[in-house]
Amino acid sequence: MQFRFPLLVVICLFLLATSCKKDETVGPDPSDNLAIDSIVPEKRTIAVWEEIDIKVYTRGTGLSYFWSTNHGTLIGEDSVTVRYWACPTCTGLNTIECKVSNEYGTVSDTLMINVL
Repeated sequence: MQFRFPLLVVICLFLLATSCKKDETVGPDPSDNLAIDSIVPEKRTIAVWEEIDIKVYTRGTGLSYFWSTNHGTLIGEDSVTVRYWACPTCTGLNTIECKVSNEYGTVSDTLMINVL
């Protein structure tokens, strides 16, 4: 009986420790079914009011695109290429994100544009 009690305590602690782990959301692995290979801007440093095109290179079929930015304006947020421009309040580093999804899930990537 003396050996069973410590063993029982160890088993309970192990079960408690493993049951408290948070489930991590794991995105799909890049594959030929769904992947972003790169996001390529015309320029990485632009002046206020200057417009540039940004293109995403992807793999997969039935892809849907969603572009977003923390500052500035995007035109064509649902396509492979988006046009970006920044106003005077957008000076500094701006983040542009592209999310691509299909039946296999969603992947995303970001790039930084410096607005002078």
